Amino acid sequence: MNRIPDFKNKVILITGASRGLGSAFARFFAEAGATVVITARRLEKLKDLSGELNKSSRGEVIPYQLDLTNPDEIETVLASLVKEVGPVSVLINNAGITVEKENFMAHTLEDWQKVIDTNLTATWLMTQKIAKTMIEHKIDGSIINVSSIAGTRAHMQSSPAYGASKAAMNHLTRALACELGQWNIRINTLAPGGIITNESTWQEESFAQKLVEKIPIRRYGNLEDLREAIYYLAGDGSAYMTGGILQVDGGLCASQL
Repeated sequence: MNRIPDFKNKVILITGASRGLGSAFARFFAEAGATVVITARRLEKLKDLSGELNKSSRGEVIPYQLDLTNPDEIETVLASLVKEVGPVSVLINNAGITVEKENFMAHTLEDWQKVIDTNLTATWLMTQKIAKTMIEHKIDGSIINVSSIAGTRAHMQSSPAYGASKAAMNHLTRALACELGQWNIRINTLAPGGIITNESTWQEESFAQKLVEKIPIRRYGNLEDLREAIYYLAGDGSAYMTGGILQVDGGLCASQL
């Protein structure tokens, strides 16, 4: 059984929290007693999740509707959040999308821009705004960018913009670590690989059945496999870690495909 640390009195902001990894992270930190602010474009899904978690966890979960591709909305929502809930201690830049087509030539500039705006530009904007409030309130904060092994290892894929956005996110993490360290704000990347969520369907495809044989641990991961990793990056155990990439992929990147 996983040990659940105490994040009481911590305000944790999670983007893209209406489903998948984001909703799992919300559950993990709510169980750890944190005040968890969950954001996404679909407010109804956030309300459903917060209602469920507020009944079953020690922490408090608060939903905020937020379109990360709208800089003005980011400014307004974050200002309200800090005033109504308090300054953020941990930011988890989890929101991400992909656009899949049969090959690279089939993608449009609009496809590319949509992925880059959500996965990369929004991460930059959120980090900038939250870092400013951490500095203003003298918070030794932690920022976690949720990337992917697609950002460190190229392969045949139907969404090249996704891999490019995650690779850029990895470098953005390193660059910002060099700046934010002077205020004792840490920024690291969590890079999952082969994680099955409630929405996953890809593991049933033929390539996925072959791929699992290449994973040293010989199975795909599940959401619980990320619990200890996200606790570690958010908590005091990683107090001397910044600019790092923590891969949780069953050894997939270490193996030879």
